[in-house]
Amino acid sequence: MKTSPVITVLMPVYDCAAYVESAVRSVLDQTFTDFEFLIIDDGSTDDTRKKILRFNDERIKIFPREREGLVSQLNFGLKQARGEFIARTDGDDIMVPHRLRTQLQYLKSHHEVGVVGSSFIMIDDMGNRMGIERYPETDEGIRNAFPVYNPIPHPSVMYRRSLVMSVNGYRDEFFPVEDLDLWLRLSRSTTFSNIDDPLMLKRVGKNSVTALHQKETKAVHLLLGRQYLNDEMKFVRTKDEQFQLELKMARCEYYYGMPTMSRSLFVSLLRRRPYNLVVLRYLLSSALSENAKNKIRSSRLLNALKKTKILRSRKYQI
Repeated sequence: MKTSPVITVLMPVYDCAAYVESAVRSVLDQTFTDFEFLIIDDGSTDDTRKKILRFNDERIKIFPREREGLVSQLNFGLKQARGEFIARTDGDDIMVPHRLRTQLQYLKSHHEVGVVGSSFIMIDDMGNRMGIERYPETDEGIRNAFPVYNPIPHPSVMYRRSLVMSVNGYRDEFFPVEDLDLWLRLSRSTTFSNIDDPLMLKRVGKNSVTALHQKETKAVHLLLGRQYLNDEMKFVRTKDEQFQLELKMARCEYYYGMPTMSRSLFVSLLRRRPYNLVVLRYLLSSALSENAKNKIRSSRLLNALKKTKILRSRKYQI
């Protein structure tokens, strides 16, 4: 009887015929080979399934499904998986050849870590490279980012299946930030990490999930942020911890909510700490029009500072 594979590669797909062959090939070309490859077809209407069937590899298992959406297919895949570790990827992204080996070695040598992601190379719809997106590497850095932004890119992660199943997987009501919701629920039971090695080529074109669901992303992210921070307030021990959580709430309102609400929160914070430069910067930024912000974003000075790493784009986003 064949033993279970060490890793399950989980790839939900929907109408990605233009990219799926290169995505599948990048999985099959991994230097680590003890894996099963579950491809969950979410009711594709193009040639996605036809192109996948061209591959003759016993590790591939295709599940043709009715159109139910990403979250439903992810949970279905988790139930079918036999691997101890789950490696996520999407049908329009590309793994570098050593991705599975690198993340598996990391999780086996860091038993306290339940979820590990990585930086990635951004590519456009034509496959042209656009730069590297980096994320906090340490558990502390990742937690400091919660829930203002998602510090663990979902298509890059490998996690322990038992850990995710212990919280019943993904929740559909938090699509399209179902991954951030999962990390926040896991935050009390595990440690996180990111590897500062671009293990993925991630497509960031106009047809990505993020681009297609911008309005929904903002609304759900704000709801999730409010819930998480209100829960965190119950465990506050010091005034500084309370201030930092309230600052995160103000930043969530700034990025995903209403400008008037964020300004009110920043004013309240500034009254308590008049010389806090972070609060002051956000307060000034919240008073600017979108046109003024766009001019600043495209300014030569700001771009020059980013290139010299004086400003980090995520920490000092305008």
